[in-house]
Amino acid sequence: MTGAADKCTFCVHRIKLGRLPACVEACPTRARVFGDLSDPNSEIRKIVDSIQTKVLKPETGAEPQIYYHALPEVASR
Repeated sequence: MTGAADKCTFCVHRIKLGRLPACVEACPTRARVFGDLSDPNSEIRKIVDSIQTKVLKPETGAEPQIYYHALPEVASR
């Protein structure tokens, strides 16, 4: 117990085995998509390029790589 929140690792142990992160695999509505943004033929790249998406706090310069669709304005401040 460190008293701090754990950061998501995108289930790197699963990805190394060629599997999806557990949250993506378990989502019954396919609301989560995971993939290689640098691959122009990947599902996630096509989604990000075809619909309006937002990242949280881009002004921090952290270059976030989690994209949200239909993110309420209050959440993106």
